Amino acid sequence: MAMKRRRADLPLILITSFLILWGLIVLFPFYNAVLISLVPMDVYYKTPILLYPKSATLLSYIHILNWRNLLSGFKNTLFVLLVGTTYNVILTTLTAYALTKNIPGKSVFKGIIIFTMFFGGGLLPFYLLIVNMHLVNSLWAMVLPSGVSIFNLLLMQSYYRTLPDEFEESARIDGAGELTILFRIVLPLCKPMLATITLYYAVDRWNEWYNGMLFMQKTAKWPLQLFIRNMLSDAAMILQAVPASQRVSIFSEGMKMAAIVITMTPIICVYPFLQKYFVKGITLGGVKG
Repeated sequence: MAMKRRRADLPLILITSFLILWGLIVLFPFYNAVLISLVPMDVYYKTPILLYPKSATLLSYIHILNWRNLLSGFKNTLFVLLVGTTYNVILTTLTAYALTKNIPGKSVFKGIIIFTMFFGGGLLPFYLLIVNMHLVNSLWAMVLPSGVSIFNLLLMQSYYRTLPDEFEESARIDGAGELTILFRIVLPLCKPMLATITLYYAVDRWNEWYNGMLFMQKTAKWPLQLFIRNMLSDAAMILQAVPASQRVSIFSEGMKMAAIVITMTPIICVYPFLQKYFVKGITLGGVKG
């Protein structure tokens, strides 16, 4: 009996061991990045791949946090994150709800929407559109063009279809209109999917830099990720601003890793609170197409 139990437990042990090993492989680059941001230059050059910090310093973080462009970048990114994510979620929920109804021309509208998932108008027409709308050097140029992600729209539409029709029918019998049904009945039942698409949009907005590079000619309007991108590409030049007495401990790789840790920390802190909704939303959103 004991031998049979051991044989039955062997696949579970192997799978668990593989998953633990895989998790360590995935997490180690993040762990190593944090260590590089904390160690002095001489320690890093002796052991580039660190298992534990032999000595630590916060000078890389102090210099990054004192960087004059960081605060304005955070403000711009925070505006794009809050306003842009709200804008995306509202458009996605309304459009997806409309596509679940038997409206005239529904198949045509859906075909046009899906067409844009595979084909775009090109960079030049997009740039001319933003210029003609007088959005150059405006933070709205990073908010308005990206209204709806087609992938998120299809997920939301599929989730709507998993809801029983009886909820809407009973509400209509009581005299409720479409907006009342949507906001008071349907959306409260869609919290897992709302959390899922909100997280998707929030990550996209937090990482926004491309439109900022195209349309923000003033440095004060740059998003945080554009500042970080420029710093990562030319950290040696930024390092020249560090006092000579501190350059013994601060080095370009340490500054890069400190910037990466600072920018990814907010999303990492938010994700655990949305994880249960995220997994449930993705699972149920793919049930019906």
